[in-house]
Amino acid sequence: MIGMYLMHPPLSGFHKMKPWDNVRNVVKAHRGLKKLSEKNPWLSGFLEEITKGQLNPFLDAVPTKLECLSELEAKRIGAKLSAALRQRKTAQAGIYQWMMQNPSMVQLFDKYPFMQDMVLTMSREILKAAPWGVMFRVCTGAGLSLLDMISDINVIAIHLNIEGQRGEWRNECNE
Repeated sequence: MIGMYLMHPPLSGFHKMKPWDNVRNVVKAHRGLKKLSEKNPWLSGFLEEITKGQLNPFLDAVPTKLECLSELEAKRIGAKLSAALRQRKTAQAGIYQWMMQNPSMVQLFDKYPFMQDMVLTMSREILKAAPWGVMFRVCTGAGLSLLDMISDINVIAIHLNIEGQRGEWRNECNE
Protein backbone atom coordinates (compact mmCIF):
# COMPACT_ATOMS: atom_id res chain seq x y z
CA MET A 1 0.00 0.00 0.00
CA ILE A 2 2.75 2.45 0.91
CA GLY A 3 4.58 1.68 -2.35
CA MET A 4 1.47 2.67 -4.31
CA TYR A 5 1.15 5.86 -2.28
CA LEU A 6 4.78 6.71 -3.03
CA MET A 7 4.25 6.23 -6.78
CA HIS A 8 0.91 8.08 -6.96
CA PRO A 9 0.98 11.14 -4.70
CA PRO A 10 -2.24 13.00 -3.98
CA LEU A 11 -3.19 16.25 -5.65
CA SER A 12 -1.48 19.27 -4.13
CA GLY A 13 -3.58 22.32 -4.85
CA PHE A 14 -4.45 22.21 -8.53
CA HIS A 15 -1.53 20.11 -9.73
CA LYS A 16 -0.27 16.62 -9.10
CA MET A 17 3.10 16.36 -7.40
CA LYS A 18 5.88 14.36 -8.95
CA PRO A 19 6.35 11.12 -7.00
CA TRP A 20 9.94 11.93 -6.03
CA ASP A 21 8.85 15.32 -4.64
CA ASN A 22 6.47 13.56 -2.26
CA VAL A 23 8.87 10.91 -0.87
CA ARG A 24 10.26 12.94 2.04
CA ASN A 25 6.72 13.87 3.17
CA VAL A 26 5.61 10.23 3.07
CA VAL A 27 8.70 9.07 4.98
CA LYS A 28 8.03 11.68 7.69
CA ALA A 29 4.33 10.77 7.91
CA HIS A 30 4.67 6.97 7.92
CA ARG A 31 5.62 5.59 11.33
CA GLY A 32 7.64 2.60 10.07
CA LEU A 33 9.50 4.54 7.37
CA LYS A 34 10.22 7.38 9.79
CA LYS A 35 11.76 4.96 12.28
CA LEU A 36 13.74 3.28 9.50
CA SER A 37 15.00 6.64 8.20
CA GLU A 38 16.26 7.54 11.66
CA LYS A 39 18.47 4.44 11.57
CA ASN A 40 19.29 4.88 7.87
CA PRO A 41 19.37 8.56 6.87
CA TRP A 42 19.85 7.61 3.22
CA LEU A 43 16.34 6.12 2.91
CA SER A 44 14.61 9.18 1.44
CA GLY A 45 17.24 9.66 -1.27
CA PHE A 46 17.12 5.94 -2.07
CA LEU A 47 13.32 5.98 -2.47
CA GLU A 48 13.42 9.19 -4.51
CA GLU A 49 15.72 7.57 -7.07
CA ILE A 50 13.45 4.53 -7.30
CA THR A 51 10.35 6.66 -7.86
CA LYS A 52 12.05 8.59 -10.66
CA GLY A 53 12.27 5.36 -12.65
CA GLN A 54 14.95 6.74 -14.97
CA LEU A 55 17.29 4.42 -16.80
CA ASN A 56 20.89 4.67 -15.65
CA PRO A 57 22.60 1.69 -17.28
CA PHE A 58 26.10 3.04 -16.69
CA LEU A 59 25.96 2.87 -12.91
CA ASP A 60 27.95 0.08 -11.29
CA ALA A 61 26.71 -2.19 -8.53
CA VAL A 62 27.49 -1.13 -4.97
CA PRO A 63 29.16 -3.88 -2.90
CA THR A 64 28.87 -1.94 0.39
CA LYS A 65 27.16 -3.57 3.38
CA LEU A 66 23.92 -2.11 4.70
CA GLU A 67 25.38 -0.64 7.89
CA CYS A 68 28.12 1.18 5.93
CA LEU A 69 25.90 2.55 3.14
CA SER A 70 26.24 6.27 2.40
CA GLU A 71 23.51 8.46 0.90
CA LEU A 72 25.33 8.67 -2.44
CA GLU A 73 25.68 4.88 -2.62
CA ALA A 74 22.02 4.41 -1.69
CA LYS A 75 20.99 6.81 -4.46
CA ARG A 76 23.12 4.87 -6.95
CA ILE A 77 21.47 1.62 -5.89
CA GLY A 78 18.00 3.15 -6.19
CA ALA A 79 18.79 4.60 -9.61
CA LYS A 80 20.05 1.22 -10.83
CA LEU A 81 16.70 -0.52 -10.20
CA SER A 82 15.10 0.70 -13.44
CA ALA A 83 17.90 -0.77 -15.54
CA ALA A 84 17.46 -4.14 -13.83
CA LEU A 85 13.70 -3.99 -14.41
CA ARG A 86 14.22 -3.26 -18.08
CA GLN A 87 16.48 -6.30 -18.50
CA ARG A 88 13.93 -8.75 -17.09
CA LYS A 89 10.40 -9.74 -18.05
CA THR A 90 8.82 -9.35 -14.62
CA ALA A 91 9.27 -6.98 -11.72
CA GLN A 92 10.17 -9.90 -9.41
CA ALA A 93 12.98 -11.05 -11.71
CA GLY A 94 14.30 -7.50 -12.03
CA ILE A 95 14.33 -7.01 -8.28
CA TYR A 96 16.06 -10.34 -7.77
CA GLN A 97 18.82 -9.38 -10.23
CA TRP A 98 19.15 -5.95 -8.60
CA MET A 99 19.36 -7.52 -5.12
CA MET A 100 22.07 -9.95 -6.18
CA GLN A 101 24.14 -7.08 -7.60
CA ASN A 102 23.77 -5.02 -4.41
CA PRO A 103 24.32 -7.10 -1.24
CA SER A 104 23.03 -4.30 0.98
CA MET A 105 19.57 -4.79 -0.53
CA VAL A 106 19.60 -8.47 0.43
CA GLN A 107 20.42 -7.38 3.98
CA LEU A 108 17.74 -4.66 3.91
CA PHE A 109 15.03 -7.04 2.71
CA ASP A 110 16.05 -9.71 5.24
CA LYS A 111 15.98 -7.20 8.07
CA TYR A 112 12.80 -5.38 6.95
CA PRO A 113 10.60 -7.72 4.85
CA PHE A 114 7.99 -5.01 4.20
CA MET A 115 10.59 -3.12 2.16
CA GLN A 116 10.71 -5.87 -0.46
CA ASP A 117 6.93 -5.73 -0.92
CA MET A 118 7.06 -1.95 -1.11
CA VAL A 119 9.84 -1.96 -3.72
CA LEU A 120 8.00 -4.66 -5.69
CA THR A 121 4.85 -2.52 -5.80
CA MET A 122 6.89 0.49 -6.87
CA SER A 123 8.63 -1.58 -9.54
CA ARG A 124 5.34 -2.74 -11.01
CA GLU A 125 4.18 0.85 -11.24
CA ILE A 126 7.46 1.86 -12.89
CA LEU A 127 7.00 -0.88 -15.48
CA LYS A 128 3.45 0.28 -16.20
CA ALA A 129 4.41 3.93 -16.64
CA ALA A 130 7.84 3.69 -18.28
CA PRO A 131 8.05 4.14 -22.04
CA TRP A 132 10.20 0.98 -22.14
CA GLY A 133 7.80 -0.92 -19.88
CA VAL A 134 4.68 -2.92 -20.60
CA MET A 135 3.24 -0.61 -23.25
CA PHE A 136 6.48 -0.66 -25.23
CA ARG A 137 6.60 -4.44 -25.13
CA VAL A 138 2.95 -4.79 -26.15
CA CYS A 139 3.28 -2.30 -29.01
CA THR A 140 6.51 -3.92 -30.23
CA GLY A 141 4.91 -7.36 -30.15
CA ALA A 142 1.84 -6.13 -32.04
CA GLY A 143 4.01 -4.39 -34.63
CA LEU A 144 6.15 -7.47 -35.19
CA SER A 145 3.01 -9.60 -35.51
CA LEU A 146 1.63 -7.27 -38.20
CA LEU A 147 4.92 -7.34 -40.09
CA ASP A 148 4.91 -11.13 -39.95
CA MET A 149 1.38 -11.23 -41.32
CA ILE A 150 2.29 -8.87 -44.18
CA SER A 151 5.34 -10.95 -45.09
CA ASP A 152 3.21 -14.13 -45.08
CA ILE A 153 0.68 -12.53 -47.44
CA ASN A 154 3.52 -11.41 -49.70
CA VAL A 155 4.99 -14.93 -49.86
CA ILE A 156 1.56 -16.41 -50.68
CA ALA A 157 1.05 -13.82 -53.46
CA ILE A 158 4.48 -14.59 -54.95
CA HIS A 159 3.78 -18.32 -54.78
CA LEU A 160 0.45 -17.93 -56.59
CA ASN A 161 2.04 -15.85 -59.36
CA ILE A 162 4.50 -18.60 -60.26
CA GLU A 163 3.37 -20.35 -63.44
CA GLY A 164 1.74 -23.67 -62.73
CA GLN A 165 0.85 -22.76 -59.14
CA ARG A 166 -2.55 -21.17 -59.80
CA GLY A 167 -4.58 -24.19 -59.00
CA GLU A 168 -4.67 -25.45 -62.56
CA TRP A 169 -4.38 -29.02 -61.48
CA ARG A 170 -4.93 -31.62 -64.16
CA ASN A 171 -5.90 -35.12 -63.46
CA GLU A 172 -4.10 -37.48 -65.81
CA CYS A 173 -7.12 -39.79 -65.85
CA ASN A 174 -9.43 -37.06 -67.21
CA GLU A 175 -7.26 -36.15 -70.20
